[in-house]
Amino acid sequence: MHKLILTDVDDTVLRYTDYFQEWAEKQGFSFSVPLRSHYSIEQATGATPEETFALMRRFVDEGWLNEQPPEECALEVLPELHKAGYTFVAITACGGDEAFRNARKRRLEEVFGFRWQAVHVLPLRAAKTEQLRAYSPSVWVEDNALHAIDGASVGHRAFLLTRPYNECDPIAAVTRVRSWHDIAEQLL
Repeated sequence: MHKLILTDVDDTVLRYTDYFQEWAEKQGFSFSVPLRSHYSIEQATGATPEETFALMRRFVDEGWLNEQPPEECALEVLPELHKAGYTFVAITACGGDEAFRNARKRRLEEVFGFRWQAVHVLPLRAAKTEQLRAYSPSVWVEDNALHAIDGASVGHRAFLLTRPYNECDPIAAVTRVRSWHDIAEQLL
C-alpha cells in the first residue's frame, strides 16, 4: 500500500453542513434538525430536490466553499500524517469548473499547510468509483457510507468517519472511526 491518503472533503477534512446551514438560514431556509446530524437537506428543510440543488449551487457559485473551516481533528492530524510521509488526494462531489477546482485545492493547502497531490471535483452528489479506481490500493477516508463501500470494493483501505447520519450496523471491509485521530493511530 502506498503512503497515499485519498479523502473526501466536505465533513471529512473541511466542515460543510454547519457552515452551509448557517448560510442557508440567512437565505430564509429553516431547518427542523441540525444538518450535521441529519445530512439530508430535503428532509431537514422540506425543500424539493430541485430547490436543494439550486441552493447548493448558489452556495458554491458565490464562493462560500472557499472559506470553509477545517474539521478540528483533521487540522490536528493531517499535517502530522504529511510529516510522516503521506501524500493527499481529495475527491469531492460538489460540482464546479476548473477555476473552482483550483480554488478548492488552494483552500486545502492554505488550511493544512502542505501541497495536495490532486483535487478531483465531480458533479454534485456524483459517484466517486471511477476516480477511486484510478489509484492503486491506498487509504480512503469518507463520511458517506456508500462512497466508503465503493472505495473498499476497488481495493482501498476504507475508513468511515462516524457521523449521526451514517450510524448503522458495521459495514464489511470498511473501518468505522470517530475521528482522524483514530486513523492516525492505525496508520502510524
